[in-house]
Amino acid sequence: MGVVGAMALDAGDTLSGTLNVVGSDGASHNISLGTANATDNLTNLASTINGAGYGVTASVNQDGTALTFTSADANVVVSGTNIAENTAATSSNVTIQGSNLGTLSVGGASDTLTGKLNVISGADGSAQTITLGTTNSTDTLVNLAASFSGTGANAGLGITAALSNNNTTITFSKASSAAFTPSVASSNVMDVAAPAIGIGSTLGSISVASAGDTLAQKIGRASCRERV
Repeated sequence: MGVVGAMALDAGDTLSGTLNVVGSDGASHNISLGTANATDNLTNLASTINGAGYGVTASVNQDGTALTFTSADANVVVSGTNIAENTAATSSNVTIQGSNLGTLSVGGASDTLTGKLNVISGADGSAQTITLGTTNSTDTLVNLAASFSGTGANAGLGITAALSNNNTTITFSKASSAAFTPSVASSNVMDVAAPAIGIGSTLGSISVASAGDTLAQKIGRASCRERV
């Protein structure tokens, strides 16, 4: 029984990409990573592979952070394409702060918003509710700011939304055309940070006794012997 590959994943993170197993039957099997309850983490991936009958055994450590592929068949090969480790998105409360009508800030330009903005219109003094998170409209600060200008959904509220140079802060102000005094308040607004993706999860490793050693036997099995 020899080691034909290994993978490492931080606790709570998920996988994406494609794992390829050349099984003991000689066939190439592509496994799409990231499917919930099947190939999204190392524990589920191991269960899926072990139940597939590829002639390779997948063993996971107790923490679910390291997986080792072993096989008694020298022809079994494990490889990967575009494998990435995805950190779960995080969220935090966001409130309107500052002078004038206030500012709304997020941690990163690609973060998304959920919740609502409760607005008093500067055009007619009416109360309005803006739902955050609508794709291409109020999901990011860039799109939210754009909705207050031109032909945007919120352009007629008598409020301007100035976006900072790094796209992480909106400053709300009373528009020069506003006949009434507007206001902007937040309600259960959450800043959802975009998931971080780390490319290149480990599929295997080879160690030798010294830097001058050479290797024999084919790459793809970590049980290569040293030639000294």
